Amino acid sequence: MTDDEYGTGMGLAVKQHANVVPDLVNYKAEASPFQLFMFKLNVLENVKPLDWWKSQAGRLNQETLSVVQDFYFV
Repeated sequence: MTDDEYGTGMGLAVKQHANVVPDLVNYKAEASPFQLFMFKLNVLENVKPLDWWKSQAGRLNQETLSVVQDFYFV
């Protein structure tokens, strides 16, 4: 993703889902609540993306999980 694409996406997130933005920033930075092991190749290759996000459900803003689920069920 280019810097312009990232900026556009984050701008849209701020407008439509402002409560999700802190989780997105932490995801991009691989920072808490996301643990470094979650970004290892063996995890990324063997865990379905929606399950990956669900594994953090108790640590994320609930709107974040809702947006992720909406994305995967479109």
